[in-house]
Amino acid sequence: MGGTTSSTHGFSQAGSGDGWVYHTGGVYRFHAHVAAGPGGFEAVAATVPGQVGRGATEAAALDVLRDVLATSLRQAITAGRPLPKTDPLPTPPGTEVRVVIVRLSGTSAA
Repeated sequence: MGGTTSSTHGFSQAGSGDGWVYHTGGVYRFHAHVAAGPGGFEAVAATVPGQVGRGATEAAALDVLRDVLATSLRQAITAGRPLPKTDPLPTPPGTEVRVVIVRLSGTSAA
């Protein structure tokens, strides 16, 4: 299974693989693990430590995660350092893998 499907609001279902990819023009693609819990949904970046979004719906959790990732990217770029990156987290049981697209205007370097 490869590629992505169901693209909406800057995120989509992921095909195979985890991680993040820089595309030209300040566009980044991150994989996230999403799970439903008693208080709503949680989305965790698969390769960027400590990046979590929570919300009442899956879409809301992914939107929060996208904002958290965008803030971290802007801070790293401003400081001239790379975004911390780890090996992909294993996909936990009961979670779905989604792709989060982060667009930073006025940015062209990873």
